[in-house]
Amino acid sequence: MAGRFCVWGKLASSLFWIFWLLCLSSTVRAEYAPDPDDGGLKLPPGFHAFVFADNLGKLEFMTVRPNGDIYIHKRNQGIVALRCSDGSGRADIMDIFGRNDHGGSDVVFRGDWLYYTTASEVYRYRLQGQDLFPSSEPERIVTGLPAEEEHVAKTLAFDPQGNLYVEVGSPSNASAVNDRSRGAKGIDPTPLFRTHAGFWKFKPDVKDQTQKDATRFGTGFPNIRAVAWQPVSQALFVVMSGREQLHDVDPADFTPKQNAELPAEEMHKLTATSNFGWPFTYYDPFQKARMIAPEFGGDGKKRDESGKYPAPLVAFPAHWSPRQMIIYTGTQFPKKYRDGAFIAFHGSWDRAPLPQTGYYVGFAPFNSQGMPTGRYEIFADGFAGKSVIFSPQDAKYRPNGLAMGPDGSLYVADSEHGRVWCIFYSAGMPGKVVQPINYSEKNSSSQAAIPEKPLSSGGKLYQANCANCHQITGTGLPGVIPSLVDSEIVEKKPDLLIRTVLFGLKKTQSAKQSDEIKTMHNFLRLKDKEVAMILTYVRQEFGKGAPAIDAQTVSQIRAEKIEPAQPEE
Repeated sequence: MAGRFCVWGKLASSLFWIFWLLCLSSTVRAEYAPDPDDGGLKLPPGFHAFVFADNLGKLEFMTVRPNGDIYIHKRNQGIVALRCSDGSGRADIMDIFGRNDHGGSDVVFRGDWLYYTTASEVYRYRLQGQDLFPSSEPERIVTGLPAEEEHVAKTLAFDPQGNLYVEVGSPSNASAVNDRSRGAKGIDPTPLFRTHAGFWKFKPDVKDQTQKDATRFGTGFPNIRAVAWQPVSQALFVVMSGREQLHDVDPADFTPKQNAELPAEEMHKLTATSNFGWPFTYYDPFQKARMIAPEFGGDGKKRDESGKYPAPLVAFPAHWSPRQMIIYTGTQFPKKYRDGAFIAFHGSWDRAPLPQTGYYVGFAPFNSQGMPTGRYEIFADGFAGKSVIFSPQDAKYRPNGLAMGPDGSLYVADSEHGRVWCIFYSAGMPGKVVQPINYSEKNSSSQAAIPEKPLSSGGKLYQANCANCHQITGTGLPGVIPSLVDSEIVEKKPDLLIRTVLFGLKKTQSAKQSDEIKTMHNFLRLKDKEVAMILTYVRQEFGKGAPAIDAQTVSQIRAEKIEPAQPEE
């Protein structure tokens, strides 16, 4: 009798929990209602959105626990934990935990463990039961990863066997002497490849592993932030960020327009032997060919004939900056989205003097064999808040994190103000919708015009030599390229300003002062009159009308011959 009671008791308990979960799922779905403007987003027909949380600060990548709790890496501050406890669909419990982990960006939930990265390490927290926050200190799983000046963020992925993959980006744009500068010359990347420009496969539960304990998995790329496991083809897929500044390196062969629109951001299948061709090549989506990089003898016409490097499975427009990617395995969205890839594109910063673009969530469909079809479309738009912008600082929001909820909803995190959207499908609901645009069926070239504001000769020289980094607006890129607007050097220190332009930042300012940008090269190739015209424009446009600079002053400072005194070739 006792045995029967035990059996019936277990069955009743199981049925209760099943019923509770079904009710919870039904309640959450029933409570969904879009914001009047869909949170400012433009979505395909039948899709709607609401703001799940807001004003959380500079958010990086995100992950969703099976119970619906959301964890987001906050730039240099730790991990934000969010929970909806009242059935409204919006976060009503939120807090931050963890250390101020400089350079970290990724966070992934697996089993009972929350994995996250710093610039050089991978940690994991144990989450007990339904606790929102960990009750113990994290375990360090990987340590000692390279963390040089460029591409320091580390991205994580798991396969079904539990292997942990960690990306280590390249510390350069094109593995070159005078990297990013006019006439930069490529060097053999073999030593670099030993510790950079690849993924490393680690065990998920062994403490304090180093690269020497891991297996290298793929190579030949400057930086990959977007990586996800595809369950049908049983493979990892990535979207590679392309190199930059073709015109800056080789202005004789590449126009500013080509600088803005080349090369493609490339989707590939990642295997242990993958080599995607960086730094020797880049992919031109207009010629539909892999081209030789200018640092290695290319001129925009020379194609790579080696056959060593694959064409991308999907070619996205240049400088869209792919960030977090997920493979959609839910059932809430229509069938066309099943097993396809959603990618958060952070948007461009280096298309000047053309408008900036790429602040979207994109979608790339996969076929029944689990392979990309080669097409893509913009799934969610409206993040930038304006149709045409010339500086990334003008974008209202920039998609960065992306995750799928347990009910199949899509969550998007913004890097600028900390907004988190929940996007869901409900075909019968009215809302603001737009048809998705299949950009892969047309050239990705931007047709927006450069502003027609008349420019002085100095303004034209500024656009040709400086705007690609400092932007047309002079506002630069926070944390990367200093702003010229309200700059004490621009307004009040003309001699230091001239020296910085002539001799490069490293030769004229302290290491502390040059932390933001350490790749600014010298402009000794410019004539004294040209430097004077550029800096006069800069001071009048961004320096509150500070007095003009004359060519004679430039000539006198050039005579100081701060080393190196030769133009960078």
